[in-house]
Amino acid sequence: MRSQIKAAWDWLPVIVRAIVLGWVLLMIGSTITFLPLLGNLKFHPEIPWAFPMTVAVLAVYGAYFSGWGPPAGTRDVRKRLARSSLPSARIWRAAIPAMVSGIIALVALRLLLPSLMSVRAPSVSISLSSYPLPTIIGALLSIAAIAAVAVKVKVKGVSPHY
Repeated sequence: MRSQIKAAWDWLPVIVRAIVLGWVLLMIGSTITFLPLLGNLKFHPEIPWAFPMTVAVLAVYGAYFSGWGPPAGTRDVRKRLARSSLPSARIWRAAIPAMVSGIIALVALRLLLPSLMSVRAPSVSISLSSYPLPTIIGALLSIAAIAAVAVKVKVKGVSPHY
């Protein structure tokens, strides 16, 4: 059964494997690392402990996917597949125009959609006004750190080597 799953995975095109694996790692990282933030807002919001805890969880997350920790059977694979360096300049030159085009398209659609159909403005479901300022700052720093680290964990084993 395990060899059939591996054969099916290897049969998928590289781009599909990269998207699926990237999405799974992003979901794991953003879910696990968001728990201290939610915990801080629910338990003792007067103490801004979300940011230090988020940094600790992010450190463990990054270390695990770089080959640290159990199980020993997957340690070498995690170490081999984790990319700890930034993409090359060639990749950045190709990616930046795509990112800029995507942002322009998103902003244009956001401005255009209300005239085509009724669309509500984006909103945050958590009211931060009832929390102390240090807790709010810690929460915002936690969100920024989560976005930076969870998105940074990449897997080089599913992408072509450049």
